[in-house]
Amino acid sequence: NEIESQGAKRIATALSCLTSLSLLDLRSNDFGPTGSQHISRGLAACTTLTYLALGDNIVGPRGMAHFNEILERTPLLEYIGANDNELNADAIATMCISFRSLFPPLVHLALANNLIKDTGCHHLSATLPWLPTLQILDLRLNCISHTGARALAEMLSKMKSLKELDLAFNEIGPFGASALCRSVVDSNSSLRLLDISGNSIGRSGRAEILSARAVCPLVEVSGQDEVPDDQLPSNISSDSEDPNVSSD
Repeated sequence: NEIESQGAKRIATALSCLTSLSLLDLRSNDFGPTGSQHISRGLAACTTLTYLALGDNIVGPRGMAHFNEILERTPLLEYIGANDNELNADAIATMCISFRSLFPPLVHLALANNLIKDTGCHHLSATLPWLPTLQILDLRLNCISHTGARALAEMLSKMKSLKELDLAFNEIGPFGASALCRSVVDSNSSLRLLDISGNSIGRSGRAEILSARAVCPLVEVSGQDEVPDDQLPSNISSDSEDPNVSSD
């Protein structure tokens, strides 16, 4: 629709009358941080939201700060969609503070195609285990490396409700893949889908996937790389040295 900030201001006026609203879908409107402020003010009296979809609005960290005000007023949220919003680690840290103050019954958290990176993963790893109802976490396309993957792997052992973790098209490499797959095997979690496709996990990463599938047949582990091994130059290994292991 692309209502932009002025359209968001008019919508906010209408929202101020809907004090028992449960579902709000504002995806793909490009209203940015200023529009986020209008929407937050419009929902000042609403405490009944269970579904909040904000994807593709370029709200950025400043806009997300306004939406965190909504999170702090809505203890019933089950779905938060904030894909494609240029959210960085600072925005995620603020969101996590809101979660820790309310502990909403969140089931699905969608944060794909942002700029969360490894620091944001550390914030999520420290906070999401406190949300015992979370079942789906979407972190595709967030520039996450093996460091962030390891933080999320540690999180898996503490989250018995999580069923789907999507990390497709990040930068976790073979060592991030290994940490995640081993966590799936060791943690006895309820995870049923782990997607690490498009992460250049190489031969060793795919071997870890096969091991995880063998031990945990109920878990669907997906890890399709962009370039098959048989298309790699013969003098280039698909794996690299683990940056966390020193060589003597």
